[in-house]
Formats: sequence, C-alpha cells, structure tokens
Amino acid sequence: MKTPKTDAERTKKLKDSITECIVKAEDMGYWFYAPTLNLWLTPDELAVGIEKGLYLWHPRFWQLRDPKHLLDSWERQAEDLDKKIAPLKKKLEEYKPKIKVDKIKT
Repeated sequence: MKTPKTDAERTKKLKDSITECIVKAEDMGYWFYAPTLNLWLTPDELAVGIEKGLYLWHPRFWQLRDPKHLLDSWERQAEDLDKKIAPLKKKLEEYKPKIKVDKIKT
C-alpha cells in the first residue's frame, strides 16, 4: 500500500482506520479512552467528532476500554469521599465554640 501524499489522502486514511476501530468498539461495547488527556468518548461521540474534524488522531492514541470500569472507579471514589464527609458533617453539627470570635482581643 502506498503512502498518502496529500493532507486529504492522509485524513481519509486516518478516518478509515479510526472507523474500523469504531466498529470494533461498538461490537465490544467499549468506549475510547485517550490516557494523555483523560478523555472518554463513546463510539458515536468519536464518529461525530471526526466528521467535524475533531479527534483526528492515530488509532494508537486511543485505548478501547469498558466504560463500566470507569463507573466502578467513580463509584468507589464517591464512597471514599462519603466516608470522609460524614464525620466532618457530624463534627460541624456538634461543634459549639467556647469563645465567640468577636470577643477575642487582638
């Protein structure tokens, strides 16, 4: 296969290779993840973006990942935050200052 010489040829070749990846992702139920940007896109989002001239990056730039793992990760993070927030809320509710701030002499 010969190397594309024009920008239009390069863009078409890139779109074709990404389109193959989109089909694969749809078949697997996976999304596209760009680790350097921490960017997640559904296959549809990537396809629309490509048509708009966005995300014209080589397929090696993308990783196919199961979006359920992202959701699981965020749910764990939310649970961890809840564990930190609950005691602080309780502490704030129970806190009764011994001295009013406006009565402190400077």
